[in-house]
Amino acid sequence: MPIYKYRCKKCKTVFEFLKTGTSDTPVCDTCGCKELDKQVTAFSVRSEDPVPANRSCRTGTCSCSGS
Repeated sequence: MPIYKYRCKKCKTVFEFLKTGTSDTPVCDTCGCKELDKQVTAFSVRSEDPVPANRSCRTGTCSCSGS
């Protein structure tokens, strides 16, 4: 379920909207307006990989030069 960020054209409030289905229509949390601008947002990725990013050999058994 994606989360979208919107900005209300009427009151300028910026809010997030969790889209749970195809018929979900966001409305402003503050004034109830349906005239919204979808905002461009960034995302982040977190890795649980304990291998440092500068190592190219994941097993440590190859002859790569990243160790």
